[in-house]
Amino acid sequence: MQKRRSHPGTGRDVVARHGCPLGTLCTDLGNREDDLGPEAAKLMSLVLDWAEDQFRQLNTDDPRACAVHLLTGVQGGALLANAFRDPDLLTRHVRHLEEWIDSLS
Repeated sequence: MQKRRSHPGTGRDVVARHGCPLGTLCTDLGNREDDLGPEAAKLMSLVLDWAEDQFRQLNTDDPRACAVHLLTGVQGGALLANAFRDPDLLTRHVRHLEEWIDSLS
């Protein structure tokens, strides 16, 4: 899995101020009563499927479970960073996720 390291002063500040754009979009569309809810789920599924493939390449026992863990970790970290307006919270949480991924290989 190719690693992306956090760079202070970039996307983390945007996420701390406005939340995760994808998570927010999927949540907002998912709350609608029209056909956009299922379409929003497709967006998140693309990310989840990609992550699953990355974990499959690492030969993990359950790539789907690892992908779900990663995505919930990222989305949860983004939600808390936004709620507390704390980009450092997101940076620390992503670092923990990176350490977890490193422990799998």
